[in-house]
Amino acid sequence: MSGGGPLDTETTLALIRTAAQARRFLAYADVAFANGDEWTRVRRHMRVHLIAVCRAAIREGGPLVSSIVVNRHHVGTGAMEPETLAGFLAAARDLGFAWDDGPAFLREQQAATFRWATQSERPSQSGGLAQRSP
Repeated sequence: MSGGGPLDTETTLALIRTAAQARRFLAYADVAFANGDEWTRVRRHMRVHLIAVCRAAIREGGPLVSSIVVNRHHVGTGAMEPETLAGFLAAARDLGFAWDDGPAFLREQQAATFRWATQSERPSQSGGLAQRSP
C-alpha cells in the first residue's frame, strides 16, 4: 500500500478516475469501500491519503482529484460543507496551489478532474488548471 495509512493510493486514484470519467462525485465512504474497509475505520487517515492521491495525479499532470470526493449527501452536486471545503483548500495550499475564490477554485478543480479523466493525454499542471505558487 502507498500513501496515508491503510488506504492504497493507486486504488483510490483508479476509483477517482473511473468516477470522473462518468462525471460522478464520490463519497468518502466510497473511497474506504474501494480500499476494502469501512469509513468509520479509515476516517482519520483520509486527509493524508487524499493528499497522497493528489500528489500521484499531479505527477501525471493532473489536477487536485480529491475535489470530487465529498460528503455522502453531496454526491449529486459536488458541493462541500464549509469545514470540508476548508480542509480541501488547506490540502491545496500544502500542495502549492493558490486561488482567490475558494468555492470557484473547487469548481475549477472538479471540472479539471472530469477533463483529466477523459483525456487520453493528461493536461499539464500549467494547462490552466490552477496557478501553483513558486
